[in-house]
Amino acid sequence: MYANKTIWLATGQEPIYLNPAMANRHGLIAGATGTGKTVTMKVLAESFSAMGVPVFMADIKGDVSGMCQSGEDSERMRGCIQRCGITDWSYSSFPTRFWDVFGHSIRNGPGASFPPAGTDRSAVRCSGHRVPRGG
Repeated sequence: MYANKTIWLATGQEPIYLNPAMANRHGLIAGATGTGKTVTMKVLAESFSAMGVPVFMADIKGDVSGMCQSGEDSERMRGCIQRCGITDWSYSSFPTRFWDVFGHSIRNGPGASFPPAGTDRSAVRCSGHRVPRGG
């Protein structure tokens, strides 16, 4: 989460922040299943986007495509926000551009038609669900 010109990554005994000036152009997030790789990637991407830094992510499974829409409030989210001690939370969307596997642009940001007319839907993924052929 981007706040006070730093990126809040996690909290253990103390909060862990990344100074954006210390971030490289490339990164690697590795770990076993369920260790928070996707959440870490989303936090970094959203934070860099909030700073105005363009982000490229190859998201073959569609795990982070939802960044183009604001999140929805839920009891689970409220509990997480409270446990983390976040007092200024708001749901946000982030500018996105999607490409199919052939490099063709297929969607730009919230509210755009998905997929546009003429797009080969067999190669399109959104929110983790494959769009059926011919559908």
